Amino acid sequence: MFSYWFFYWIAFSLYGVAGRSIAIVFNGLMFLVTAPILLGLYKFKGFSLQEKILFGVFALIPVAMFSCPKAQKPTLLLVLLMGILFSITLQPYEIWQKKSAGKVDPKLLAVFAVTSVFWFAYGVVIKDIPLMIFNPLAIVVLLITLGLWSKHRKY
Repeated sequence: MFSYWFFYWIAFSLYGVAGRSIAIVFNGLMFLVTAPILLGLYKFKGFSLQEKILFGVFALIPVAMFSCPKAQKPTLLLVLLMGILFSITLQPYEIWQKKSAGKVDPKLLAVFAVTSVFWFAYGVVIKDIPLMIFNPLAIVVLLITLGLWSKHRKY
């Protein structure tokens, strides 16, 4: 799943270039932070055949964002954001299923939730539909995760 995030960030940066949004472009530069992590995972853990196939498929994400018409970019971004929503939904599901908070970092969840509030506000200001749809949903999932963490954490 980490390779999805890596290629998503590249596509998000391209989306920002197309929409002339310096904030989105700079946020998309997160791929520079995720690249060494992805490289480290490959170097020390290796990738299974399935992970290699997914890496190849996910590598098409920025190509799709670059090559699709400007009018279709918001739709593609919304699809990509739903992939992220799926990935963050796995965490509360696992906490609920196992009845254990495991290694969940509540500070990271809180920061993600707060940044989602700001991205939602920014989406409203620039009238960006994908940001206005995704971020409230992400906030709900993150708050549910924090609630489950609080309920199932071990002291």
